[in-house]
Amino acid sequence: MKRTYSKREIITDTSFEFTKDKLLYRIQYQVNGKAPDKRFDKSSGLCLFLYPTRMKTFYAVKLLSMYNKKKNRTEKNAVYKKIFRMEDHPQKDYAAAKLQLPDILKDMSKPKEKKYGLKRNNANNLVDNDS
Repeated sequence: MKRTYSKREIITDTSFEFTKDKLLYRIQYQVNGKAPDKRFDKSSGLCLFLYPTRMKTFYAVKLLSMYNKKKNRTEKNAVYKKIFRMEDHPQKDYAAAKLQLPDILKDMSKPKEKKYGLKRNNANNLVDNDS
């Protein structure tokens, strides 16, 4: 059975359809210690972190296959990438986050490049990073 909410009733579900009105007025931080409260959009890979300080931040979420050494197999893990902090400004609201989401998800699925260069060891000598 699907729960319906009356106007301005606080939404406690962790995943629901995001709208501007719901994000601004109808969600609040649920007591979770110091950890952020995560809310997920059902229609896309968008996530909203709610902090105890009432700060709201958009994140992109993607399930990626990663190798688990202990279990000796690949498993799907959620990877988060910060988009920006939500503000009451046209360039930092739900619509702007939804526009940036496809590009960020595409970048997250690309393999990471190994960085070559020089690094310092304990004796402050430069060492080639290729080894």
